[in-house]
Amino acid sequence: MDLIHDTMFGFPHFTGMKDVDNETYAFWFWRVKDWVTEKDTAPYKLIDFEGGLYAVVVSVDADDDIMNRVYNGIRKWLKTSELEFDDNPERCTLYHMVNPTEEIRGALGYDQLDIYVPIKVRKKSIKENLI
Repeated sequence: MDLIHDTMFGFPHFTGMKDVDNETYAFWFWRVKDWVTEKDTAPYKLIDFEGGLYAVVVSVDADDDIMNRVYNGIRKWLKTSELEFDDNPERCTLYHMVNPTEEIRGALGYDQLDIYVPIKVRKKSIKENLI
């Protein structure tokens, strides 16, 4: 039985990092078909993904220096926009490797990585709303 929902990319999942009790854990989200139950996915749990707004940027996979510069660029941009980082503990930055073929990797010389940074509309102060 095929539980995984089809995607246009070769990798149907997102990776994230979450802090739990002062430990950082990696986790994976897999989009499954609507009829799938926890019995089908045991020992893995099913969750309802909260979703929301994300700022998305493409980076070079497996190059921490470039990934950090790209991520910090998004955070810097947010300071000057009508949006802000969403620090809701239920949301976190997600990662998705998008290269579906060796041919693309060969042409680029690296694997691409999408970085999804959770954002929300910036709440204006009362003073700003009066202007």
